Amino acid sequence: MASLGRKRRIFILALDALEYNLVTKYKLKPLLQRTYGYIDVSYFKRILTPTIWVSFITGKDPRQHNVRSWWKISKVDALDTFVHLIYYKIPLLRKLSASRIKSILRLFGIRVRPIAKEDLHIKTIFDIIHPSIALFVPGYNEEAWIRDVYSKALNRGVNELEKVVWYIYEYRKTRLFKTLLSRKEWKLFMVWFDLADWMGHLYMGKSNLKIFKTYLELSRLAARIKRNLSKDTLFMVVSDHGMNPRGEHSPRAFYSFSESLNWRPKKITDYYAFIKSLLLTGDL
Repeated sequence: MASLGRKRRIFILALDALEYNLVTKYKLKPLLQRTYGYIDVSYFKRILTPTIWVSFITGKDPRQHNVRSWWKISKVDALDTFVHLIYYKIPLLRKLSASRIKSILRLFGIRVRPIAKEDLHIKTIFDIIHPSIALFVPGYNEEAWIRDVYSKALNRGVNELEKVVWYIYEYRKTRLFKTLLSRKEWKLFMVWFDLADWMGHLYMGKSNLKIFKTYLELSRLAARIKRNLSKDTLFMVVSDHGMNPRGEHSPRAFYSFSESLNWRPKKITDYYAFIKSLLLTGDL
């Protein structure tokens, strides 16, 4: 079904909140590639980053993987679900930054950390495909200190947060190319960036120039990655959702492939079977 020739590797550039309408409007070819489109993710109860990315890497929906937030506060899934339900139902709590909430919980001896791979009770695509490299994937191996830096910057205002967002982007980009150039033995490589998400929340509908600068930089990133990939690699650009003109999550989850494919994902969970079939059997 998919005319992939002798492709034996997949590189996934995961760009949080990359909006289909903007990529097509700006005609950014390194992001559009040969095959592109979007998935409607409105079937998720809440369009939340870690929930959707965990569905991507496990092929399971939230009822099966039970990841419904960024944070883990206990070893009991039911307790975590209850606490997060309260958080999202009470507007006053939602106005508090993560750092302030964590400080309050610390007074009660409760320590908060990002959800990680040890919290997942089902296999991910990285457990199936060997060798694999995963960098900064939400719900799997995101670095805890980055969330703390974001939260503290948010308390200091928009200008400070924007500086931190670009600093973290450059940090991740440096880590990406250092890993990509030094580790040659991999079949699956996935790296996640949240630049479009943060800049979308901050400036969508407020500064077209800053949004364009963001998308142009991500296009340059995609082009640079592709120059460093071998010819036997399928390059995928994937988002978990998009961003509406008012800076809110849209249900459009962008995708593009470096090859002309007959296959199209209909749900986020479809990628798991596609990647597994291609890398384990060499065909669909």
